[in-house]
Amino acid sequence: MNSKISLIIPVFNLEAYIDRCISSLLFQTYENLEFIFVNDGSKDNSLSILRMYEKEDKRVKVIEQENAGVSVARNRGIEVSTGDYIMFVDGDDWLEFNTVEKMFEYINSGDHDIACCNFVFECLETGKKRYTSRPFTSYELKGRDILASYLSGKGLWASSCARLYKVSFLKTYCFQFEPGVSIGEDGFFSLQVMSKAKSIIICGDPFYHVLVRSSSATRSVAYNGFLFRENSYCNYLYNNGLLEDFIEEYRVWFLWSCTSYILKAALRLSYANFKTSYDRYVIDSNFYQFNKHSIRKRMSLKKYLLALLSKYPQLAYSIFYIYTKMYKKYLF
Repeated sequence: MNSKISLIIPVFNLEAYIDRCISSLLFQTYENLEFIFVNDGSKDNSLSILRMYEKEDKRVKVIEQENAGVSVARNRGIEVSTGDYIMFVDGDDWLEFNTVEKMFEYINSGDHDIACCNFVFECLETGKKRYTSRPFTSYELKGRDILASYLSGKGLWASSCARLYKVSFLKTYCFQFEPGVSIGEDGFFSLQVMSKAKSIIICGDPFYHVLVRSSSATRSVAYNGFLFRENSYCNYLYNNGLLEDFIEEYRVWFLWSCTSYILKAALRLSYANFKTSYDRYVIDSNFYQFNKHSIRKRMSLKKYLLALLSKYPQLAYSIFYIYTKMYKKYLF
């Protein structure tokens, strides 16, 4: 265990959650670590909490910056990191105590650029959990299968977290997060790394815990952010000569991206605001053009049905409103 691993954690107004995250990091079974907390202009007591831990553990490094968003914070963390491997953690999430050790073992079980693990979404108020994958199986992906699996939504998630990256791989391609983007920055970063990776390993264990809370940025509705995501994917694939080879997988990704936005809006907006947003979105995104059986059939049954349902805004809104009120949870 001589290799050094850098964990990069952006922090913005997380005083109520950051202690749990930090505790899960400091007590990792893998010890050769550095923790880079980038305080992104927090207005609460987050910085004071970080400084306290910095005094207590020499592995903790605190970087301060004016509020510039999670992308800039992560890029800053990459710049100052000194590890041989990098892992990103969100400040309101937490890890199993042996996460780093197990992922280090996985990535070194072969010539892999990235090791990935599964997520557990947890609502602490209700005690309910949702796993990203069952059964928990481990497997490798190589070459073309990596990007194809990512675009098709098969076992590879948009989040940049829950992964261990070789720093040599990241530096070879100068990967960075898109500055100024707070919705979709994870997915675009993941698209780039998955398009260049030669070999990755997915460890089926659900090591990474995601806190479900209504104010979380990843569960908010931002029209411009979702539109950026769709445009950026297409442009990237086209500019890198990949769009033609991955056109079918891209269509699947595009349809689910549109569906995801529509479902999030249905769950969070009044019907009047939802309908206005829906009408604007389906025109700008060509949602109807892609929402065909020939594309939906490449999805899982659940995603197929959700995409089909999303073609009918009033029906979709009514069903999801009733479902949420009855069960207090989301379908996706």
